[in-house]
Order: sequence, then structure tokens, then C-alpha cells
Amino acid sequence: MVREDAFVGALMGFALGDAFGAPFEGFSREEVERRLKHFESKGKMSSEFTDDTLQMLILAESLANTIYFNPSDFAERLRMYYETGKLKKTGPTSSQALERLKLGYSWKESGIDSGTCGSAMRVAPVGLLYSFDLNLVEEYSALQSIVTHTGKEAIAGCVAVALTYALILKGLGISEIRKELVRRLKAFDAYTTLLVDRAFLGEFEYRGTILASDVVPAAIQCFVYSESFEDCLRKSVSLGGDTDSIAAIAGGMKSLQSCISEECDLKISLKIDVDCLDRVKEVAKKLWKVYEFIS
Repeated sequence: MVREDAFVGALMGFALGDAFGAPFEGFSREEVERRLKHFESKGKMSSEFTDDTLQMLILAESLANTIYFNPSDFAERLRMYYETGKLKKTGPTSSQALERLKLGYSWKESGIDSGTCGSAMRVAPVGLLYSFDLNLVEEYSALQSIVTHTGKEAIAGCVAVALTYALILKGLGISEIRKELVRRLKAFDAYTTLLVDRAFLGEFEYRGTILASDVVPAAIQCFVYSESFEDCLRKSVSLGGDTDSIAAIAGGMKSLQSCISEECDLKISLKIDVDCLDRVKEVAKKLWKVYEFIS
């Protein structure tokens, strides 16, 4: 039986990972290490959630209201948030797609042929809600991607993230997750499959880009080879580059694995928007109720 706290833990872990990774985004590994030491000496760090958490929440709210994924509803919610200025600092691909939506393009035409990770970083709610049917997880994770990202590596990254969340929720062990994920991912992109498999073996080397084929395996490797939620976040940011997306994806996976539902005991305390944390919890609970209804 899947409990409510699993959904809350996953989305809270995602949001906290995003906030923890945000102050280090774009920096080198050496600079990240220096900044980490600085924040450790102070014992606290002010941060805020990025568009990673907001897009994740937009997708989750759309799913909770439509029950089965409706790309038109999701695209309209993205457009509305973007036009009202609530969706800021999006990546280059997402920005182009959002401009298309703003100009009246349909969700079938708005997506950009790009392999960046903007659609993979938000897809966790799909993996949670439809974990009872892995075929639906595949279908909907790919479908939500093409609203903004149509590149095959972007889509494969979405499928990899969503399936990993689903398989964790189903209670599979790491070796079982690897086997099932690699088997299913082959149908989407051989290159991404190879890199994800390397991540499970601890052999992936992050190149510091925002590509889905770089960020997603890095996040999976941080999840697999960390001993705790805090260790997972630290490993994620230590890579430099797209630290908020890596820490968000990996943090959600790690907290789902252990059902962490409250702000975690981090040595560096996070000063973040409490109202946003409350919203994450509220949306997670709403999503779980839909899961209970359809599963």
C-alpha cells in the first residue's frame, strides 16, 4: 500500500534539492566546494526555489485536476504562469516554447527540437501518479515533454526520471530498477540508455551541461551512490553545472526511498519560502488522493 507520506516525501525532497542546489548553479566544482565551506561555517544558507519546482508543481496540479494527463491543460497552465510573470528564469528551450504558447501555438507545435533537461526535471509527478502502470508512465512522461522539448534525448531523459520514481515507489531494489529501466529505455534512445546504465554502475562522468543525457544520469548516480538525503544533495551540488536540477531530481528520488516528509536535518539550514513548502505538501497530498482513486 502506497502511503500519502511517500508522495509528500518525494515532492518535498525534490523542492528542497532544488533550493539547496540553486546557489551553486553554473559554478565550477572548485567554486562549489569553496561556497559549501563558507555556508557550513555560517550554518545557514538563504535560497529560493527555481522554475524546476514551479514547473513540477504546475504539472502535478494539472495531473491532479485532469486525472489522466491532458497536454492541452498542462500547456495552458504553463502559458498562463508565463504570461503573468510567475514563471521566471526558465532555460533556453523552455523559454522558446513558452513564447510559442504565448503567441497562440498549440501544444503540438510549441515544442523545440532540443535535448536539454527542462522537461525531465519536472516529470516526477508522472512517475508517482501512474506508478501502477509503467506503460502509462512512459507514454505520459514523453507526451508532457513535447509541449516544450521534442528532442529524443530530452524525451528519453523524461522517461528515465519518471520510471525511476515509479520503480522506487513500487518498492524495487536498485538492481531491479536498473534492469527494468534499461530494458524499457532502449525503445526511446540507445545513447541515453547507455549513460543511465553507466550511472547505475557508478561509471558516469558529468560534463557540466544542461543536456538531459548529462543531467539525468548524473542525478541517478547521486541517488544510487549516496547514503542519506543530505549526502545525496551534497554529491549533487559538488558536480557543479546544473546543480539545482541534479539535486532536485536526485533529492526527490532519495527522499522517496526513505519517505522523508519534513524539512531534513541538514548541517546547512535552508532559509526558504515556507508558503511554497506548504504548497508542495498540499499538491503532493492532492496527487496522492488521485492515485488512491485511479490505482
